[in-house]
Amino acid sequence: MADVRALLKAKRQEARVTHPYATYNASGALRCAACGAAVKFASAWEGHLGSKAHRVAVASLKAKEEAEASSGRLKRNAEQSEDADAQMEDLPAKRQRTEERELAAGFPTDFFSDPSRAPQTLPDDDDDDMAEDGGDKSSAAPKKSQLDLELAAFERDLQSVQQQREPPADPQETYARATVAAEPELAPGFEGLPGQAAAGGEELPPPPSEKERKVSEEEERRRKQQEEHELIMDRLLEEERAQEEADSRVATLKSRVEMLKKRRELAKVKGSKAEART
Repeated sequence: MADVRALLKAKRQEARVTHPYATYNASGALRCAACGAAVKFASAWEGHLGSKAHRVAVASLKAKEEAEASSGRLKRNAEQSEDADAQMEDLPAKRQRTEERELAAGFPTDFFSDPSRAPQTLPDDDDDDMAEDGGDKSSAAPKKSQLDLELAAFERDLQSVQQQREPPADPQETYARATVAAEPELAPGFEGLPGQAAAGGEELPPPPSEKERKVSEEEERRRKQQEEHELIMDRLLEEERAQEEADSRVATLKSRVEMLKKRRELAKVKGSKAEART
């Protein structure tokens, strides 16, 4: 039995997972350093890497590392800029002291007619005092610059983004955020639908069947044809009536013309008889 346990233990040790986030405790149990989840078998490690909780934890770790790296860079840049500013401020004073020493050392003793106008040499203690003053200034706590304020704002934004990326722990909130899709269904008991009772308790008539719809369509088509036929007949009757009226007018005009002709002939006959008598 001891040999079997030793073999199983050796097999588990041989199948150890080599991954940056894979860690083993004293009892040999596999755990994830990113999300702190325990993985029972080494074969399940790949599946754990693809889980949502692991990916979210890795993303938050990377974001935190990037924030720390960026904050370190900003701090180093701020310190370098402050050192450069301090050096630039001390440079004119050092240059002036150097020039005064060169002038004092380069001129002979009888060069100036008035010794009181000769440049005074600074003692060595002044350099020590200036160095101490510079050390006190550099040791003083620097005030918060614009870079520090921007860094603090960046860290606050990063924390808010990480909080938004974290999955909701409450399952009810998860279901509330989910999108639900469903097929449309007819609402039962809706007032006014066929087959439903009216407000007074009377049963509404059922919808017409296919045969009844065909019969109603046929009747509608016949009714339209009848209306068109009647309209055509009315137009024909109106045309006949107009034609008859025109014919009667033509006949009246012809009778008048004939009457006028007869009157003219009678007038001619009467005129010829009167001439013959004379």
